[in-house]
Amino acid sequence: MSLAEEGLEREIVFTAATASNILFAATAPTLALGEVATTVYAGDPQFEYLGPRTLFDNGVLDYFIPSSNRNVVSMATAPLFVDTLLGHLSQERPANRYALHVLGDVPDTPARQEMSYFESVVGRQEVVVEGYDRGNHSSSNAFGVINLLSRGFDWIMRHVFRRKESFLKRELEHAAGGAENVLTPRRTIEGMYRMLHRDRVGATSLDDLNVRVRSGDSDGYVLENPHMSVPFDVDHQRHTFDAFWKPAASEEGEPRYWEALVNYDVADLSSSKRGKRAHPFYIQAAEQARFELADGSDVPVYSISLDTLDHDNLISVIPSVSEFQIRLIENFIDEKMRENPNARFKLSSHFPVTGFTGLMSIWNWRHRGALKQLLAREEVVLYTSAHTHDRKVHDLNDKLNLKREAPLMEVTVPSLVDYIPVQRAGTAEHEDARALTVEQMWVEQAGGAGAQLKIALQYHGLDQEDLGMSVTPEVIAALDLYKRTHGYSRARETIKDLRNKYIKMSFRNWWHRLTGDAVAVLNPRNSKRLKEYWGEKSLLQNISNHLTVVSVAQMFNEAEHLVPLLRSLLWFTARDHEAAAGDAAAQAQIASVMEAVGGITNELKALYPKRQQEFDEAFARGVRSSELRTFNDLFVETGVDQLAEVLLDLPMNSQARSFAVLAGLESSREEFEFHRGKPTEVPNQVPTIAIRLNPGGSTAVG
Repeated sequence: MSLAEEGLEREIVFTAATASNILFAATAPTLALGEVATTVYAGDPQFEYLGPRTLFDNGVLDYFIPSSNRNVVSMATAPLFVDTLLGHLSQERPANRYALHVLGDVPDTPARQEMSYFESVVGRQEVVVEGYDRGNHSSSNAFGVINLLSRGFDWIMRHVFRRKESFLKRELEHAAGGAENVLTPRRTIEGMYRMLHRDRVGATSLDDLNVRVRSGDSDGYVLENPHMSVPFDVDHQRHTFDAFWKPAASEEGEPRYWEALVNYDVADLSSSKRGKRAHPFYIQAAEQARFELADGSDVPVYSISLDTLDHDNLISVIPSVSEFQIRLIENFIDEKMRENPNARFKLSSHFPVTGFTGLMSIWNWRHRGALKQLLAREEVVLYTSAHTHDRKVHDLNDKLNLKREAPLMEVTVPSLVDYIPVQRAGTAEHEDARALTVEQMWVEQAGGAGAQLKIALQYHGLDQEDLGMSVTPEVIAALDLYKRTHGYSRARETIKDLRNKYIKMSFRNWWHRLTGDAVAVLNPRNSKRLKEYWGEKSLLQNISNHLTVVSVAQMFNEAEHLVPLLRSLLWFTARDHEAAAGDAAAQAQIASVMEAVGGITNELKALYPKRQQEFDEAFARGVRSSELRTFNDLFVETGVDQLAEVLLDLPMNSQARSFAVLAGLESSREEFEFHRGKPTEVPNQVPTIAIRLNPGGSTAVG
């Protein structure tokens, strides 16, 4: 069975297994004064498929762009870490339901398997996913940077390289394990939809949800079918709301979720092939809570997810959100304000607001103006974002000169997989790296008849103490021994090998071929050879091949040191198997993991020395990088690419799970220390935000 078939099978099984999981598909809870609604924000999981190593999986790029590449221990344990952290959070709050909001960049390659990891993790938890912001590591973007569907990329391919297909597309398909496993825009939206609807009842299908829009701007929009032009005005307010904002009914029949999907049917086409149709985007809204006030009225609070890939920029990390999308969001706000003037709204996006209002987005000035107008509305009380992998808190009222009465705090959440810690005040101690952001929201009675909406946020990580009794002295000893003997990060050793061996050999081989390549490039009379060179052996392709060879060298380095880690993991699974005596189900589960990990260990131990010897010998003979790169599938051949999924079956509170989670944390910590990044100065607890609730407006008082 191919990777794509396996991924599709997982999607079908996942959907069938969770279709009946509707425990939490109820209307928004009505909360009395002081009762708390909890939302958990997850930013940048960036699960990576451990398949063929590519040009971006190496220490050279990692030296210039910290966290662009993580080692195999960190990548393989990332889904397990998130699963353990969410499970620990659920244990802490057994009496309080909490909602999960995903702030984008779940996949990294992007591959369908990476989104399946996240579905598996969330599927194990009794948690509602109430929002999902699309990030730059989503579909149609080569390595999260180049928008392969943009008009600019089309123009470059046609007029500069004179080709219909680019090496970037081929590299992306190779990294994902084949074209069928690449997350296209439609597949990305389908994955988001599955996550959002795993516990909802009566959802509208994607095809019925889709609205075909010929064009849209700040004044109005033109529908494709039926062909009609509709202005954004009071007379068409309800018509626009009903046309775009489709509800997902709850068990009681009262909607608390809405979503708008535009041009899903052409999402996989390049911009030039869509004609003038609006850019595809997918946004959602949810009523998170409804707070009762002392005077008998109530305050509904809604969250709205933006899609900041609503653009045609060549560089996808320069985000934007169209005026059309902003007007649809305003349409939702206006409709809910009409129903209840006390309504308040939280906004979120993958990119921080400064990312698409700063100097780099100067050509999107019209969109920036529309966004600032949205943020200036007093009903908007909070903005959350991700992307930077670090935690930040600042007032958008000051940064953007919004002229609001109340501050508008933007809280940027850290990456779930990068060790970027907070430094405890007055000490050199780091804490709560790899953190979720937990938001608690409630209403308090203020002086007189007034009331305040309060929002408290804290960064929530996972430490040894959180794992409890499963962190035995043997686990600590094994972690320390591995650190002394091997080290968790291979960055230093890989760079040393590259400098002392591979780079010198690559330069020597390149110099010997320089004359022949120069003749091919500089001889205008030999057009056939020139075309062949730029078609198959272009400078960019050669750079790609050389960087991939660097990745292969790193792969062999990591493989050598992964074997003893897997042996330790097998030892702890054996201990857990003995401890589970009398529990047949638990023993069967542990035995299954032992068998899978044992198979991977044996295959890796047997194959990597042989393949590395062949690679080194080929390198010494001066074999071209285009041939050397074919050694990059060791992890696929040995089953290491399946390790992340296997580890998810480790039982909670087992020694093996604690060992794997802590090894992943140590791996991330060493990478952080290698890059000597500065810890953030934002404390774990964000100062509580207080919003005065008044008819027709809100004023912050704290």
